Amino acid sequence: MTGNLTSHPPGADELRHGLGVVAADGPGRLDEAVVARAAELRARLDERLARGAGGTVAALAGGTGVGKSALANALAGATVVEEGVRRPTTDVPTALFADPDAAVDELLDWLGIPVRRALDRSEAPRQHPVAWPPGLVLIDLPDHDSVVRHHHETATRLVERVDALVWVVDPLKYARADLHDELLRDLSAHARVVLCALNRSDELDDEALRTCRDDLADLLEGAGLGEATLVATSAHTGRGVDALRDRLDELARSRSAALTRIAADAAALAGPLRSALPPTPDVPRQRDALLPAAMDALDGHRAVQEAGVAYDREARDAARSPMAYLGRLPVQIVRSVTEGVVGGHRAESTTRDAAASRLTSALNQEMPRTTPALDATVDTAVHDAVPRLAAAVDRVELRPARRRWWAAARVLGTAAELALIAGFAWLAALGVVAWLQLPPLPSPTAVGEIPWPTALFLGGLLGRVVVGLLTRQARHVGRRRHETAVSRRLRTQLADELDDALLAPLHADAHAHERLRTAIDRLAHQ
Repeated sequence: MTGNLTSHPPGADELRHGLGVVAADGPGRLDEAVVARAAELRARLDERLARGAGGTVAALAGGTGVGKSALANALAGATVVEEGVRRPTTDVPTALFADPDAAVDELLDWLGIPVRRALDRSEAPRQHPVAWPPGLVLIDLPDHDSVVRHHHETATRLVERVDALVWVVDPLKYARADLHDELLRDLSAHARVVLCALNRSDELDDEALRTCRDDLADLLEGAGLGEATLVATSAHTGRGVDALRDRLDELARSRSAALTRIAADAAALAGPLRSALPPTPDVPRQRDALLPAAMDALDGHRAVQEAGVAYDREARDAARSPMAYLGRLPVQIVRSVTEGVVGGHRAESTTRDAAASRLTSALNQEMPRTTPALDATVDTAVHDAVPRLAAAVDRVELRPARRRWWAAARVLGTAAELALIAGFAWLAALGVVAWLQLPPLPSPTAVGEIPWPTALFLGGLLGRVVVGLLTRQARHVGRRRHETAVSRRLRTQLADELDDALLAPLHADAHAHERLRTAIDRLAHQ
């Protein structure tokens, strides 16, 4: 018997997994009471598996005077339960089993069964001893209609926890409304592990028994127990006892009654949930859909503009001649002190709350919220994503790398300015000497009749203008290219952070939602 009790039936892991998914992923997506019920079933299944789900615990339940104890003795083939109106076992449930062992004791401790009877063949053996179904523990319950409240509560508790149920009725009480309207209807989901024994059938003739049996079958059908096993029994004559024992033997040998009972509860729980569970949220698959919102939320466009300003300033300063730079040096020092060195745009210009609000608004347009769990996931993901997105903006270098043409422009501009200064100085000297009527200074001819002072002055002036125009155009083109490159790097950084910090949690929520739907579908088909 120990081997049967300690092995797990097939399908137990699937049932545990399904109930675990509902208990874990259900909060925020399903009714709290339903989630609590799933967690309760999972705990009950774990407790039952831990105590040997390979065995079968069947209970004899019924009203007062239907002959439960007599039927228990008939099934055992020995007098193990005292019969009578005031028998000691009336107040407490009694367990019958073939051989005592630790596994049986642990199982009965869990069920709270204080009175236990091991079937000892040396005690009052019958003429034809019976073979007790291996792995079967049979419990004789107190009367469910007892006026003693404790008896009713004990019977109700055990009816909910045992693996299989033998409901014993007699020809006088089988049609009672409280039996079919209250008790048996609650067991309608467990028809495969419910047996109904029409006991004391020896008190009816064949025709009356047939009529009574057909009527009881109709009542069971009406209570949703059409698949339940119905057996006419007589503890006095032995009619139907072997058939009832054989059916219990089948349940015990199948080693699946415990799982079947809980699976039926799970199926009854999961059925209505399939229509109540909202659709799986449509999380944006393309991160590009959220990039514009992220750029706006983190002032990414302003960062790109600042990168362009930085390029323009760096290029202008690098291409400026030393003489012009020396003239602007005090201005550069003051500007560096007051503005700081450009190293990247910082998201402090936009508050975190404002950025989160913009990002949430854009996300809501892409993905309508369907459950409180999704609401919480979105809020948490956005709250966590904003600092990471801001850090991604900070990591993008806004300063441009030095360009080769900057040095060339500086050399050419310096040469033009030197020529201009030299020509101007030479012409000025010639004018001063002529004004003072001093001997004239030498003034060689450069090209044709144009003297060198004039050629240097006009050539330097023209060269400086041309270099300036070309440098300005080059700065404009370079600024646009630099802004494009910074924008590309910034979008790449933001896209990566959107994937990791925002979309990943949302996809995880959607996967949990779909996992929950799959689990509910599987539970409904248990």
